[in-house]
Amino acid sequence: MIINASNGQVINSKDVYLHDDILESMIFRRDEKILHLSLVKTWPVEYEYSIDFFRVIGFEMTSCDFWGADLRILDFEYVSKGTLISKLFIQRKEDYSYCPLKEQKDYIETMLTFVSGDTLRIACEEIIIEEKSI
Repeated sequence: MIINASNGQVINSKDVYLHDDILESMIFRRDEKILHLSLVKTWPVEYEYSIDFFRVIGFEMTSCDFWGADLRILDFEYVSKGTLISKLFIQRKEDYSYCPLKEQKDYIETMLTFVSGDTLRIACEEIIIEEKSI
């Protein structure tokens, strides 16, 4: 599944349902601006899948286990009023002429909330979700 600014709302539908899935690893390839997440769905059928965020312009994560330690995802949501995107575009206005940011409307912002209460907020141009059989 390919997700971008034109169809970002699909993240809030049953087509993209990550509740109780487990985040196994997260790798950010800074030179390529790709954030790779490896996940496992454990119910109703166990399988591995990945979510790749392309042309990442920013991400923020907490890791405090506010509600107790837990690897499971509570929610994955499309953030319509992207606070991270807005913050980055305000910072760009400081006359960074070499900054490659495009138009604000070209980006999508998402947030993973974990059962622990922690969050991972990501701003990028495109997301690809791919399933792999175990």
